[in-house]
Amino acid sequence: MIIAPSPTLSPALHPPAYAAGLKGHLLVAMPGMHDPRFVQSIMLICHHDHEGALGLVLNRISDFTLHDLCVQMELPHDAQQMLQLPVHIGGPMDTHRGFLLHADPSPLHQKWQHSLPIMTSTGQTLHLTTSLDGLQAIAQDQGPEPFIFALGYAGWSAGQLEKELADNVWLTLDADPRLLFETAIEQRWQQAFQSLGFQLANFCPTAGHA
Repeated sequence: MIIAPSPTLSPALHPPAYAAGLKGHLLVAMPGMHDPRFVQSIMLICHHDHEGALGLVLNRISDFTLHDLCVQMELPHDAQQMLQLPVHIGGPMDTHRGFLLHADPSPLHQKWQHSLPIMTSTGQTLHLTTSLDGLQAIAQDQGPEPFIFALGYAGWSAGQLEKELADNVWLTLDADPRLLFETAIEQRWQQAFQSLGFQLANFCPTAGHA
């Protein structure tokens, strides 16, 4: 059963007092990733400070569409083309909570109840909306374009992400909106990995530490 995304902002999404370097970057899973939830995944880091980190997986999709979600939530809807898009699986935590990631250049996001700007490492700004009004706008064909709608997120406690990076679990990459919104979902990990200069066919998944 799909539970309606919470209309309140997750505490982890409040703008941090501590500015960490990984916010707005992508994590690219190494070929040797052992966790089946993140094999061949790419993830946008939406928040990162001394208390931990929050990210959204951007190349996993569920078995249902935005239309299915609107029907389940009894939201009025008439944007048939938009609503055929898949709902992403943002991560294994709080899978009832909705996250709308978009790159809308208009001031529309400022009218929504909870929308957090994310400055990417390439200098472009994305927006993460966690209030229900973002989904309602999409359902009425008044939402942002392009966008990704996901349920759930990935989270790390203090120091956990840094340890995973030191253990060669992830590589980091500049967050290019073209990769996130224009590249086919099934090609995003391969494109991200190859953009780092690696050839997957020749890559050894058990790379050691430098």
